[in-house]
Amino acid sequence: MNKIKIALDIAKLVIFLALGLKSLILEAEEFAPESGKGAQKFAAVKAAVVAVAGFLGIADEAIKAADKVIDERINSTVSQEINS
Repeated sequence: MNKIKIALDIAKLVIFLALGLKSLILEAEEFAPESGKGAQKFAAVKAAVVAVAGFLGIADEAIKAADKVIDERINSTVSQEINS
């Protein structure tokens, strides 16, 4: 795949994360508010992010390249919105 296309797809994914991640995390917390379910909530949010990225036409290569960033953003947003 063209490196420019992958870079643009990663940028789209980062923008999506910046705009939509908080609401996904808050929804997961609302759905399962009990403690001890963090790993399940994380997995659900990450699956939603990957599904939306695919729906937006973001290349699988870009999603794989951004995997660490996705994890970091989820953890950071959880820290700010839930654990604070």
